[in-house]
Amino acid sequence: MHERSKDQPEYYLGLFFKALKYWPIFVMALAGAVAIAYYTTVTTVPKYEVSTTVLIQDEKTTAPQAIIGLGELTGQSLQIKNEMGILHSYELICRTIKRLDFEVSSYQKRRYLPKRLYPYSYFTIEWNPYSPQLINVPFNIQFVTDSTCRVKANCEVGQIYSYTQEKSLHGIYNFQLDTLVTTGQQLSSPWYDFAILANSGTSLAHDNKADYHFQFNSYDALVNQFKRFTIHEETGSSILRLHLTTDNIVQGTNFLNALTREYLRKGIERKNNIASNTIRFIDSQITEIHDSLYQSEKTIQAFIHAKGGLDLDYKTDYIYNRLSVLEEQMTVLQMQKKYYDYLIQFLEENKALEDIVLPSSLKLNNPYLNDLLDQINESLFEFEEISSRTLQETPILTANRLKIENLKKTVLETITAANNNLNHEQTELQKRISSIKKELDYLPQDQQQFIALQRKHTINEDLYTFLLTKRSEMEIMKASNLPSNEVLDLARPSHYRLVAPIRSKIYLKYMMYALAIAGALIFIFIYFNDKVYENKDIESITHYPVLGHIIHNKYSSNFIVHHRPQSLVSESFRSLRTSYHFLGEKKKKGNVILVTSTNIEEGKSFLSLNLAASFAQNENKTIIIGYDLRKPKLNKYIENGHTNEGLSMYYNGKRDYKDIILSSTQAHLDYILTGPIPANPAELMARDSKTEALFDYLKSQYDTIILDTAPLGRVSDGFLLYPYADLMMLVVRHNKTRVRHLKHLLRELKRRGIDHCGIVINDIRVNRNKYGYGSGYGYGYGYGYGYEQS
Repeated sequence: MHERSKDQPEYYLGLFFKALKYWPIFVMALAGAVAIAYYTTVTTVPKYEVSTTVLIQDEKTTAPQAIIGLGELTGQSLQIKNEMGILHSYELICRTIKRLDFEVSSYQKRRYLPKRLYPYSYFTIEWNPYSPQLINVPFNIQFVTDSTCRVKANCEVGQIYSYTQEKSLHGIYNFQLDTLVTTGQQLSSPWYDFAILANSGTSLAHDNKADYHFQFNSYDALVNQFKRFTIHEETGSSILRLHLTTDNIVQGTNFLNALTREYLRKGIERKNNIASNTIRFIDSQITEIHDSLYQSEKTIQAFIHAKGGLDLDYKTDYIYNRLSVLEEQMTVLQMQKKYYDYLIQFLEENKALEDIVLPSSLKLNNPYLNDLLDQINESLFEFEEISSRTLQETPILTANRLKIENLKKTVLETITAANNNLNHEQTELQKRISSIKKELDYLPQDQQQFIALQRKHTINEDLYTFLLTKRSEMEIMKASNLPSNEVLDLARPSHYRLVAPIRSKIYLKYMMYALAIAGALIFIFIYFNDKVYENKDIESITHYPVLGHIIHNKYSSNFIVHHRPQSLVSESFRSLRTSYHFLGEKKKKGNVILVTSTNIEEGKSFLSLNLAASFAQNENKTIIIGYDLRKPKLNKYIENGHTNEGLSMYYNGKRDYKDIILSSTQAHLDYILTGPIPANPAELMARDSKTEALFDYLKSQYDTIILDTAPLGRVSDGFLLYPYADLMMLVVRHNKTRVRHLKHLLRELKRRGIDHCGIVINDIRVNRNKYGYGSGYGYGYGYGYGYEQS
């Protein structure tokens, strides 16, 4: 890469025009991008987004415990994240899928992508859910007639799945199936059991090339497929919006609607389950109390019958009522203590608190304990939800487990404190009961016994009536349970959004990629291209002037100035001749121009011949000498160039310098050819006496002497001739000469003290009415000045 001056605005404009030269790369890149984008769009399964919204009621729920006077253990505002966890739970999604019959997927073969046949299909797969089925293997169907089809399937490794057990049973290897069946015929084996039914009103044999296939899907695969929906909470509200990305709009909307139905149904089931558990507990208590009540009634009747009747006075009745109140309070305290023992055992089993069955007579009023129980319930739910998704111990599970253990410790500490309070209350209450019982000691023995029997019967009777009332209330609540939440907007097939492929974005993306890649390639081509392209490439590395620009010769003749004097190529040589005259003061006779280059194939012989012809056209007596004694080309460019007469014969002493001068067909132009190629060209030219004699004679006879020498970048022959020259003309070929080679040669010229040197840029391509050197920044020639149109 060579140095360029980047301080001028023209540099960047020049880069732009350079890049335009590579426009086919942009065109091909864009064409390729369009082709890839088209293929991407037609081979990408379309993805659509459907959605539904659910309102989470932000209200206190009435728990069964509150109805029977146990306090609101679960009566808190529903937590949004818990509801999101329920919606994403495996169990709820699996229940939804089972109600939708997604176990079998049917497709029709298309050119690029298979078409899912849902909800409308040309045929129906009737399968046995109690029989194992081969999953994830396509069963290909081709209908021969409307009632006959060919079924094919094969796989190297397959899985046999049980839908009743919801798990894979075993594997199968190298499975092959190829059979002809009629519609409705049962295909049964240990690995599958189904029948293909043609739907009424369809003609499946109208096109034998129409291929179909279906496959069985496991519940695990279906859950993983449909659980990828996302849930977003509306800001400032308790509304959840569910978004599902699917390749079938109807299937996606059906799933979302079924999911929300199952979600609401699950909420009702959860409430009904709590009510049912409470009713069962009440029934067990009623049965126990009923037996006690019946036995106490019989005992009282037997006592009265034995005593022949018994009347209580005012004092006895007063003592009885006071004792009944205190013993009822003692019973409540004992049931509260029993509840705390039950709660400790329940927590140790890690059950969900919504399944708790509490003693019906317990009246718990401890807000702090209620809050702790709610936190444990929430943590247990989160733990079960996370552990169902992973088989490994994760930091989240570890933190959740630690949180549950800490909450349990706090609950136990709270229960211990509550038990201490209960013990204190029971002690105080027992003292009061004992005090009243002492008053009974002053009553007659019969009255004491009767009061004890009557007191026990009354307590059982009140509790029995209370439980019957609460059981009736629970039955009413169970029958009238409604979902706590509500579906605001159902998913609708008409309300969808295309997610992928977005054609405009795909085309734009690939076109941008194509332009970027093409631009990068062109940048690399230009940035690392060190070929001479414009004047600045030369001006930035040397003080030698650019004398002229020779445009590309598209004609067959290399002697273009002589054969086509009115061409643009000939005009460029005349322009070069004019530039030479303006270099400085010229001698009347014997002006010597040494033409050389950095490398071969840069056009120095072509330039030497036509420049000489241009001088001759100006009636200057000119001679061109083929001093390239290694690989001469001048012989090929002029007529009679095959003669053996030349410089090598002169330097070898076989000819006199007058004998090797030949006349050209053009007036005022002579030439000296190379002659036979010698073995030691440098040594021949180093013979100063021969060279001096030759140039003394030529300078006396010719106005202009042009020396066509070997490339200075290859050999040093030109340096031997420079002392006899007035000007060194260095030929640089446009878009071919390497700048690094040119820099090396220019440094060598400077080191040798060569000051009289000019550079000519050769072989510039013509662009329309002007040659395009430097992308339009060179010198142009119009057609309106009498020159031949190129």
